[in-house]
Amino acid sequence: MSQFQVEITATQVVNEKRPFTVYAVQLDSRFSRRVVYRRFKNFSQLHHQLLEYEFLPVPSTTFKLGFLIPELPTKRLWGSLSERTVRDRIVQLQVYCRQLLGLLHFTNGPWCPLIADFFELEKHALREQRAGIYIQRAYRRFRGRQLARTLCRKWYRRRGFVLTLAELPPDILLYILGNLDISGLCTVASVCRAWHTYSLYPVLWRSVTLFPRRSRVDDGVLECLSRRCRQLVSLDLRYCDYLTENSMRCIAEFCDPDSLIELRLDGCERVNDPALWALTGYCPSLETFASMELPPSFIFNSDSFSTGVGARGLQTLSMCECRNVQDAGVKSLALCTELRHLNLLGCFNVSDIGIQSIADACTKLETVNLGGTRVTAQGLDYLRSKCPNLKLINIMGCKFVLGMEQQDRLREVGVTLEAGEDTFRFYLVPHSSTDLPRITTSVLKTRSTLSMQRVYRYLLRKLNMDLPALPGGRDGDTVSPDMIVEILCGNSLLPLDMPLFEVKSNFWSGEDLLMLHYRRRIEEVVEEPLNYKINSLPAPPTWVPDQEALSCMDCDTDFSIWNRRHHCRACGGCFCARCSSYRCPVLRFGYTEPVRVCDRCFTILYQEEKLELDVKEVSSQEITAPWAAASFSDLRFLKQHLFRSESRLTMASSSISPSS
Repeated sequence: MSQFQVEITATQVVNEKRPFTVYAVQLDSRFSRRVVYRRFKNFSQLHHQLLEYEFLPVPSTTFKLGFLIPELPTKRLWGSLSERTVRDRIVQLQVYCRQLLGLLHFTNGPWCPLIADFFELEKHALREQRAGIYIQRAYRRFRGRQLARTLCRKWYRRRGFVLTLAELPPDILLYILGNLDISGLCTVASVCRAWHTYSLYPVLWRSVTLFPRRSRVDDGVLECLSRRCRQLVSLDLRYCDYLTENSMRCIAEFCDPDSLIELRLDGCERVNDPALWALTGYCPSLETFASMELPPSFIFNSDSFSTGVGARGLQTLSMCECRNVQDAGVKSLALCTELRHLNLLGCFNVSDIGIQSIADACTKLETVNLGGTRVTAQGLDYLRSKCPNLKLINIMGCKFVLGMEQQDRLREVGVTLEAGEDTFRFYLVPHSSTDLPRITTSVLKTRSTLSMQRVYRYLLRKLNMDLPALPGGRDGDTVSPDMIVEILCGNSLLPLDMPLFEVKSNFWSGEDLLMLHYRRRIEEVVEEPLNYKINSLPAPPTWVPDQEALSCMDCDTDFSIWNRRHHCRACGGCFCARCSSYRCPVLRFGYTEPVRVCDRCFTILYQEEKLELDVKEVSSQEITAPWAAASFSDLRFLKQHLFRSESRLTMASSSISPSS
């Protein structure tokens, strides 16, 4: 007889005459589990039957059976009981059952069949034997597959194939890892120590884009990145608002100045003249400091600007909307003699002085964007005369008017000029689903190259909404404005880096003025046809605990290692796989994707909602049923499984009780 572990749970049954308690005796053996349900009177009857043999001697001992029969509590429990009383009775019965099974294991006599029949040990032994057969069969299949896999590996290895990634040559593995982005490399680095070493190779960090994670990029992050990316070629830091001159100094110090050829600093509001000095390794004079308006937090350190190193091999530099950059900072760009593409859009503090300094040294310039700056016609003439390779100049939004003679001279040397008044008008109104007030009733007027980041900040300033502090950041660091509000054109969310003219060309199809809507940022947007919100949905039902669900609540099949438990998302009950094979959305509890439901709940949901299965002919009117939130793929999935088994559906509908 195998050893058993006994656990008992109690359930109070309310009868019309008198309530009573049913005890579920769970017997766990090595390979199987069985549950028998007994009342206290069944325990009492067994005890009285055993007492009939109390004077019989136990074989191989000098004791009589009466000394070995355990003591059964004689007090009966009637009526509604407290949890403590039931818990004490369960403990007493567990001790009693364990002693009975021990008596059955160590003795042999006419009382053994009584105990075996009480616990249904014959059925348990049959199930144990069957489970052992299944386990042996599964183990043989596993060993067969393992042997086949071993033979297959030997066959491939004899022919020179590589079987694991660890056997790949380093150059091929680096080529594979080179196709991953930053998130992929970070994931690879956490797999094992060897892959972590490969992920740190500088050759994998040649092109880095931090714009998607702009809200978490500060000086510390960029310093760690610069130490790793010593072969950096392209670096995208657009709208990283927390970068200062320390970040630029790290780029100049740790990155190879001959390999870094592209740098994007669009929207970095803290990038100022000292940051450009640190980037290019420029050492300004004391007269330059005296004539500048530096922030109070700036501390002059001569060692920071006299290193003689810097990102002087830049060929592409974009500094859109860097409003703190002045002529003194632009002068330092003269050290970047390989510069070919320069974008100073929105840097309204830059004038002819800075442009002339660049023109004297950066003679390889091809495209220059000076939109919104204070450059004049004299500055353009000087730039044209010093840069023979110049192909494109953008002066949209500049306040001067270029004469016809100057335009003809530019055309003669092959320079394309983009000029004109840069005026853009649009509406900014609250969304229909928001409680935010209207900030203005008139048309907003600005330049077409203005980025959406400026529109976001203008909106927050008008709404008197302060940006919260960045968690774990320094003093003064705030979250990105698009984390507080959302600006939409139609149903499309607008990113920070997109200018207004691209918004109109990509998202606006009408000929009238552009209409933008704003609302609070929400994590999950409910479609408009629904007449309720996620927050107002009732809470899903509480699942039946696994330790209390010993058998299927529909077919009463016992759960085992092969017959697993599955919970219905509509009622919370515990069912087997056969009785919970359907999947459908349960929108009343917030399940918009198909989830597992039992056959009974599936029939009820179908009968209540009267779902129209023809997904090709969906009405254009407003749908108020919860099934409206399901996508066409969900409905198609439901249609395939709805009439999968007509007999099972009829059986499930007929088994519904009136109370459900």
